[in-house]
Amino acid sequence: MILVLEKRLDSRLTAIVSLITESLFAFAGLLFIAFFVFYLTTFGLNFQEHAVITAVPTGFAGWTRLALSCLCTGYAEEGIFRKYLVGLFQRLGASLSASIGFSTALFGVLHLWEGAAGVINALISAIFLSFCYYRQKSLHSVSLAHGLYNFVVYALAAFKFDFGA
Repeated sequence: MILVLEKRLDSRLTAIVSLITESLFAFAGLLFIAFFVFYLTTFGLNFQEHAVITAVPTGFAGWTRLALSCLCTGYAEEGIFRKYLVGLFQRLGASLSASIGFSTALFGVLHLWEGAAGVINALISAIFLSFCYYRQKSLHSVSLAHGLYNFVVYALAAFKFDFGA
């Protein structure tokens, strides 16, 4: 009986550690992509338009709402774009690559409000997150990474981090 409980606890602990590791890998990749796109668009392509954050959270409740909102957005977008739409396009007869391409293009279009740099970032990030999702077979890891990434971006904007604009 005790051995069975130990095995269950060990497998759950291993799963949690794996989820955290996979999420941090995906988050690090998203940060790398964001800084690459920032550098490219600021110093290379010289885009001037960018998204503007107008509401800055205040107090513990405001930051908690922002964190929960970012987490929910990460799960919603990853669930829709990585899982649902890719599966839908495949059921309609598209290959996995084409399905990821269609989903990625739609993801980019829905980030037009962020300007050209935001669209480029969304497109590259979508390809990377698709790779992570199909490599890891875990919606949780890419969703957590996406939510954490969104939170960091909003926090930097709230503290008036200069993104080069």
